[in-house]
Amino acid sequence: MLAAVGVALLAVRGVIAAPLATEVVLPSLGHPEPVAPRQPLRLSLVIPETARRDVPLLVRLTADAGFELADNRLGWSDVVDPAASAARVELRATAPASPGRYGVRAHAQWVECDAQRCRPAWGTASWDLVVRAPEGAAPPAP
Repeated sequence: MLAAVGVALLAVRGVIAAPLATEVVLPSLGHPEPVAPRQPLRLSLVIPETARRDVPLLVRLTADAGFELADNRLGWSDVVDPAASAARVELRATAPASPGRYGVRAHAQWVECDAQRCRPAWGTASWDLVVRAPEGAAPPAP
């Protein structure tokens, strides 16, 4: 589900023009269950189908310390199914070695168009992951 977070409007001489840019929260797919230490992960986010594919897509990734991202910048070449109407971008990571809660965040920028105009758009996605203690280890203190 896409939820609009904010829309910038331009007022020119009392006339409100179309939105200049749109910000959305992007759907994210990942690991709702705890993961093992050092487990390879694949996380995904979905770019709206209104995004133009002939202009750059930039996805910047950040993660909490200990998380290993295969790459911190993704684009159209990282779309899983280029023929799909909505582009699903997949990021690869490795879970930290230490048990605990960790976060991964993405900020995406693209251009979207309707019948009259094109405008910049951006969105965010985040994943909260729990790395479980190795088998036989004492659970971490709260």
